[in-house]
Amino acid sequence: MDIRALTDEQLQQHITLLRKYTIKLLAEKVETWAEFRYCKALGFDFFQGYFFASPELLNGKKAPHNRLSTLRLMVKVNEPLVNFSELETLFTQDPFIYYKLLRYINSAYTGIRKSFDDIRSILVFLGLDQLRTLVSIMALSTMTEKPPLLFVTMLQRAKLCELIAAKLKLSKKLQNEFFTVGLFSLLEAFLDIPAEKLLSQVPLSDAIKNAILKKEGLGGKILQCAINIERQQCFKCTSCIASEPVIKNCYYTAINWSDDITKTTI
Repeated sequence: MDIRALTDEQLQQHITLLRKYTIKLLAEKVETWAEFRYCKALGFDFFQGYFFASPELLNGKKAPHNRLSTLRLMVKVNEPLVNFSELETLFTQDPFIYYKLLRYINSAYTGIRKSFDDIRSILVFLGLDQLRTLVSIMALSTMTEKPPLLFVTMLQRAKLCELIAAKLKLSKKLQNEFFTVGLFSLLEAFLDIPAEKLLSQVPLSDAIKNAILKKEGLGGKILQCAINIERQQCFKCTSCIASEPVIKNCYYTAINWSDDITKTTI
């Protein structure tokens, strides 16, 4: 049911009528958390819309210290020239992430026969590309109880930004930066804290912050492209950053990649 096509009274009347049948009800075009709660109270079973990717901001809410340390770990692991010694130190300050990473790499799923029992050997074995993805997912899963779909959307967006940068033949450094732009662009939806406040507390470059907050620069343009692709609103772009087939190929690749990686980490 398209909730935007009906008044509240009409919606209630439809629900009353349809509940007489053995069917599942899906609320379509749910755009806010208030609408989600209202539809849930009415008795809908499923919900479709972009409300889950929007923050539910609460006045005076601050990021607790343990969340800040986790955010700093995410920032550090996504830096192109990260130092393994610095990462080791940050992992010791966030033992839960350390535990999850240790459990993952020693699990039967990975198929790795070697046993790991210290963070340095794990970091060296995984390499930065795989490490940054795993740490980002694991870190976010400790900070929120948001729907798993939000994790998937965040990873899709980050990977899509990275892949578009790769198709534009940008440097590996910029590909990494734009992965971070996509990843952190949904942070406020995860933590229900304004993006400006969150980003002021982590050591990201001004270029990354401006891309996220103001959609400025090439990073901002790629981020807006990724968001429009997610929402099937490509027609909103005045000009394509790359050809449509290339963008679509990047999108489908990002979807498959995020699905594969979240199967083992969420």
